[in-house]
Amino acid sequence: MHVVIVGAGAMGTCTAYYLSQRDNVRVTVFEKTNVACASSGKAGGFLWSEGDGNLSKKSYQLHAELAATLNGKEFYGYRGVDTYSVTMTNEEEADEGTTGNGNKKKAKKKVNDHVPWLNQHRVTHCDELGTKADTAQVHPYLFSLTVMTAAVATGNVTLKTGTGVARLMYSNDKQTVTGVVLDDGKQVEADRVVLCLGPWSQTFPLDKEEAAAVQEMNDTVLRRASSSSCSLPIESVRAHSIVMRVPKTSPIGAQALFTAILHHSKMHEPEIYPRPDHTVYMCGVQDRDVALPSSADQVQVDPQAIAILKELAPTLSDHLVADEEHMVAEQACYLPLSCDGSPLVGKHPSFNQLYVSAGHAVWGILLSPVSGLMMTELLAEGEIRCVDASLVSRLALDDRLG
Repeated sequence: MHVVIVGAGAMGTCTAYYLSQRDNVRVTVFEKTNVACASSGKAGGFLWSEGDGNLSKKSYQLHAELAATLNGKEFYGYRGVDTYSVTMTNEEEADEGTTGNGNKKKAKKKVNDHVPWLNQHRVTHCDELGTKADTAQVHPYLFSLTVMTAAVATGNVTLKTGTGVARLMYSNDKQTVTGVVLDDGKQVEADRVVLCLGPWSQTFPLDKEEAAAVQEMNDTVLRRASSSSCSLPIESVRAHSIVMRVPKTSPIGAQALFTAILHHSKMHEPEIYPRPDHTVYMCGVQDRDVALPSSADQVQVDPQAIAILKELAPTLSDHLVADEEHMVAEQACYLPLSCDGSPLVGKHPSFNQLYVSAGHAVWGILLSPVSGLMMTELLAEGEIRCVDASLVSRLALDDRLG
């Protein structure tokens, strides 16, 4: 069986990996840019066994198994973390109190034992959300790259980067997908085709008429070409993040923080993920009013969004310095959101031999192993066995299109 996977993000790489462990399966992965070039490479990499219910529990277990098999601790920073919800403020009244004669003085607060590296005079509340037993992290780009490298090493997977897929090939009756047509016009036959395109699932043409419409559109920005019953119900939101380098002597430990901070009378909710390579990832500014570009290498950042994150960093902690010397990355990506909140994992109901894995929103890295295993079982065995049937039904594409 020859399987073509379109897209080499976390979904595509994990699907390729689990397929590579099967006999009599040959896989070709086509990626227009590079492995994990979009949200799979720019996410926080946070793993939580309770993140998305029972599906998360299975995927969290699979992450642990992959880390043991692929030496995730060394190759992609897999480790358990303690996770906290922290409320802070940057308002002047939080920094200063008032003496009896009306003069201002610095307020004193007890140092929080859980996160002593935060600016304690700004912390108003701190709750534990998880421990190293049920929350963990990976470096998402290195995770995706390691998994894909392992898949290719089996000899059963071929990775073609810099090669985009323009459209699908169909049988004469247009009921069955028979392969893909590359951007250069080359045709590649396949027994199964799996679309792992993240937010670009919403713009990928799923019939010849739609493909013709897409080709006539602007080369820079793509929008949905039709509202046919074949269209995938995926939307996108642009998310910004920065990565800062911290000294090896920094007291910042293996933690993940979900914060809420009142800053200039506006509430922000930055997430902070220190990494074992002495960098700190921070995200938290999103927007929905920017059109999805035609490919991941054309994603642009909003300078104002980056400026907000840079301003918030030292407000949260004196150990987070967002200047040019310490800045590693200023980036943005588009998160794929399904219209009903559940990922789409399964067979496309309108075409034989066409499958989809997309719409995982903020849980893409967490859910990529279980999504890859589910897709592998569906392709190789005809049914999904690794999770409960009720979950399979919730993720299926039937009655969710158009």
